[in-house]
Parts: sequence; structure tokens; C-alpha cells
Amino acid sequence: MEYARGFGQFCVVLPDQNAVIAITSGAMEMQTVLDYVWEHLLPGMSDTPLNEDPEVQENLEKKLSALAYPSPVTMRTSSETYRWHEKCYEVGSNEAGITHIRFHFTDNEFIFSFQDQTETQTLEIGNEVWLENQLKIAGDQMKVKAAGTWRKKNVLELSLRFIETAYCDTWTFHFVNDSVKVSAARNVWIIPGLSDSAFLPTLIGFQYRDRDMWVGNGGGQQ
Repeated sequence: MEYARGFGQFCVVLPDQNAVIAITSGAMEMQTVLDYVWEHLLPGMSDTPLNEDPEVQENLEKKLSALAYPSPVTMRTSSETYRWHEKCYEVGSNEAGITHIRFHFTDNEFIFSFQDQTETQTLEIGNEVWLENQLKIAGDQMKVKAAGTWRKKNVLELSLRFIETAYCDTWTFHFVNDSVKVSAARNVWIIPGLSDSAFLPTLIGFQYRDRDMWVGNGGGQQ
């Protein structure tokens, strides 16, 4: 047996069974993934072809077509959103060069805008549903699906699934009075040059006092 791996990405070669098993996942407990192969797949292999079973095949196809990641669900709304809706925050120095952030809340989605020295990006976050976006952080652009939920009346949690990668990030927005802290965690270790693509650094922001300040015009007045 031979295999290659990385954050749960496996290619397992089984010469005796004349089989190759390819697995994609985002897991740090990589031995557990292999244990499932030995427990469930290997015992089902034999030297002779299996008899056709249309019912079993149909059930398998239905199960595979219905596989999905559930969106995070705790609270759909917060009674405090009026305090942060359409507010612009100036952000302290950070590795991604983000200078300003802004929030917009509706019944069906949360919109998070952030600006660096060159452009403003808008991330559409589904309220307990997944919405597809293009995300660019520190020069790394990736396709993601985003969904969010309120964990507390002042804590918004966002789940980001990076399409075509093993990454799943959790962004937490913690609002306190006129400030917000944005922190991120990834499902795998952050290794520079390997697994740090498009990883959001911790951001600390404070609201502008001038109501005319906004992210989209570079922090200037309208």
C-alpha cells in the first residue's frame, strides 16, 4: 500500500485489490480518515465482481446527490443590528492591508464590505443559507460560499467554505458599543506558503463619527 496525504487529501494505492482510492477532505485527524477506509471500504472489496443490485445502486446515487454541508443556524436576527447597519469602521494596521470595513443587514443576508489601499470588496453572506462569492485577501483570490448566523445579539458568526480546496474558515464579528473585532479560524493548521491562502487576519475597527464616511469612496466624504 502507498498513499500521499495533506490535510486529509489521500490517494491510496491498493495493488492486491487492483484499486486506487482518492479522498478529498479538510481534516487534521488524518489517521481517522484512513481508519474509515479499512473499516468500511476494504472489507467490501473481493476478488470476484459483485452481483448487480439496482435498488442498492439507486439508494447510493440518491444519497450521494443529497450530500451537503448544513448552514450554521442559531438566531436569524439580532435586535441590535440598527447600531451597526451601514456603519463604517476604521481598522487598525493588519497583514492584509485592510483599512475600512462596513456592514449591511437585511432579513435574508448580511453584507460585509472591506477596503484595502486598492479596492473595495463585498462579501454576501446568506442568513442560514449559502451564497457564492469571489474573495480576495492579500492578493489571494478564491471562490467561496458563505453563510452566517447570530450566536449572541452582538456576535455574528460566518462560515466560509473555499470551493475546490480543503479550507473552511469561521469568521466571528464581535460588536461592542462603537467597535468591532473580527477574528478568523481555519479548519487546518495555518502554515505560511502552504495553507495560509486568503486567510483573514484579526481586525479591530472603530466607527467613524462622521455619518457621511463610508467604505466605498476610500474613506472620504460624499
